[in-house]
Amino acid sequence: SQGTLSFEGQGKIDGFVAQTIKQAQILTVDEAHNYLNTKAKRAQVLLRNLADHVLLFTATPINRSASDLLCLVNILGADNFDPGVIERFNRWLRMDVKSMRAAREEQLEELKNEIARFTVRRTKRELNRLVDLQPAAYLNKHNVPCRYPKHQAIPYSTGESDEAIEIGQRIRELSEQLKGVAYITGGIDQSAFFNSEGALIEPEAVFKRRLGMAKRSAIYQIMSHLRSSKASAYAHIAGVRATAEFFGFEAKDGSGHGGMIPKLEEQNSPPGVNLPEELNGDCDVPEWLVDQDAYNLACESEIRIYREVVAQLERLDNSRELAKLGMIETLFSVSAPLGVIAFDRHPITLLYLRHLSEKEVMLSGVKLLRASGDSTKTERKKVDLYLNNENELKRNVLALCSDAMSEGYNLQNASVVVHLDMPSV
Repeated sequence: SQGTLSFEGQGKIDGFVAQTIKQAQILTVDEAHNYLNTKAKRAQVLLRNLADHVLLFTATPINRSASDLLCLVNILGADNFDPGVIERFNRWLRMDVKSMRAAREEQLEELKNEIARFTVRRTKRELNRLVDLQPAAYLNKHNVPCRYPKHQAIPYSTGESDEAIEIGQRIRELSEQLKGVAYITGGIDQSAFFNSEGALIEPEAVFKRRLGMAKRSAIYQIMSHLRSSKASAYAHIAGVRATAEFFGFEAKDGSGHGGMIPKLEEQNSPPGVNLPEELNGDCDVPEWLVDQDAYNLACESEIRIYREVVAQLERLDNSRELAKLGMIETLFSVSAPLGVIAFDRHPITLLYLRHLSEKEVMLSGVKLLRASGDSTKTERKKVDLYLNNENELKRNVLALCSDAMSEGYNLQNASVVVHLDMPSV
């Protein structure tokens, strides 16, 4: 499990899991694309395996870069590969930048082909065909054949009022006035002024790219959170505690963002710019990046804009959130018990929707559960208890879930997944 291995590195469980991986003869890894960062704790634990047989499962493309391919080689065991291929690849990694670029495609293609010898690709259609050929060989405990269900994607209206749309447009206008000061915290060092071949980049181009990225990040984060819910946008800017206090529901500190305004209020020095000696200081550096007074003014301006956004959010009605809840409510009009998973990556949105459903007396007769990164183990187990197919579904169940439930659980009693936000995959 990805979560278990991540916690192992933080000392939250004992070394039993790590020791088991070391001693395993057969190691199977689901969602293998999550282990490509060799510096991550979970990958470090996995790389220490001594298994005779390793099976990696993923539905996500993973042969994207040299580092991805190398990590796959390490997990599968380099001794399983053609020594000549590995030696040529290592020699390529030791080349100078120019030679490396020239041979890049050839070397990556050779390593991909080597990894392909260990790859078995199966589509959902192929697996369903195998089940159809021998249905009795794929029965679950309820004597029902296990197969991928037919996928019916149905869009739904989010039902914003005209006033809400106008406020949303005003928030967009305000967000475009931000510089993104909070997104440049580590400074701009000398390496930013050189390309991959070591050639000097025009300073104006460097500043334009970095400041442009910061500005776009500031805009994107506000609009992305607003798309989820007004409570999520409020938390992104003012923090979770201020959000819970304003909207009137309980929230844990782990339920979302600490807040852009508090973050800006805590930042007390400009990020700085470390120019290469070749430039001899002969370029125009945006003043707020290096001057304390200019930086203070920039932070104050950002805070003022963020507070204007908060004021707009406080005027925003609940039409979007109520439309989503109303649509979910209609799903339970069928007579048979129904399991529904409503997914959003922002835990604060899930809290707010639960609060609204209680306040507006919606979803009566439906067992309402919530499981996200800030949920307790008991809360996540309760979702699993109702929606895994070990137990028969006997009542209507709605599980409000975040990314925390996307791996390690088989919630096959759910027949409907509602994306409350745009799906990330």
